[in-house]
Amino acid sequence: MSDKMDAYEKALKEKEGLFVRGIHREASEKGLGVKISGSGIISDEEIRVSGSSRLPGGIKVKVLHVSGSALIDGDITAKEMKISGSCSAKGTVKAHKLEVSGSFDAKELKGGSAKISGSCSVEGRVTLADFLKASGSITVKGDLHAERSIFLAGEFDVKGMLKTGDLKVKLNKSDCHVNGGIEARNVEVTRGKSEIGFFILKLKRRRSGCLYTPFIRTSDRVYIENVICNEVSGRDVEIGDGCEVKGTIRYSRTIKIASTARVAKKPIKCKI
Repeated sequence: MSDKMDAYEKALKEKEGLFVRGIHREASEKGLGVKISGSGIISDEEIRVSGSSRLPGGIKVKVLHVSGSALIDGDITAKEMKISGSCSAKGTVKAHKLEVSGSFDAKELKGGSAKISGSCSVEGRVTLADFLKASGSITVKGDLHAERSIFLAGEFDVKGMLKTGDLKVKLNKSDCHVNGGIEARNVEVTRGKSEIGFFILKLKRRRSGCLYTPFIRTSDRVYIENVICNEVSGRDVEIGDGCEVKGTIRYSRTIKIASTARVAKKPIKCKI
């Protein structure tokens, strides 16, 4: 076993990085004041940590992998960032590719794509050039913008506006909110399903949570269930079960309203 560990450490040294193992060890190679309780690899190119770690702000690396917990005292920039456990950043996280399994919180999130399974809290804006896929719970106190697509499953609370290309939402038993309204090319909001044996039972209206937002504006298709809003517009609009539209519905091609949906006004056909 000792021989295997010696060989492993030798291989790490050949990468011109710093291998750290032990408790409360501090790695300060090339100015990186990274504190680790556990083991890790640290270099200009990558930081890999197993255990708990504390990183200073201003770090720029190609790869950051954390298995355990990480506290970042400021901004961080990485091409690839993968967290299995928990990560808390006191500044802005910029990542071309972010993957989180566990919990994540930051002052602001920018980058390309983000996959989050667990809980996520962002104090400011989320701005992504590609997509966001989140399951569990997510709170964004600013705007949420992903250029290509957003997929949300579970519980979410967006204080600002949600803007994307394609939005797909799967509601569970919790109410969700997008306080600043929704703008997208296509929107699909559906209620959750519960599976028992070979039977899939659709949850009743009040057993499923609702999505509350002031408006949903699309350039193409809208299909919604359990949405409470003031305004809906799109080319093809379908208002499904459990919805309540308190204001105006605008469509340019097709309109369909479920018998259980409540609408305040007759839909208006117009150019979108």
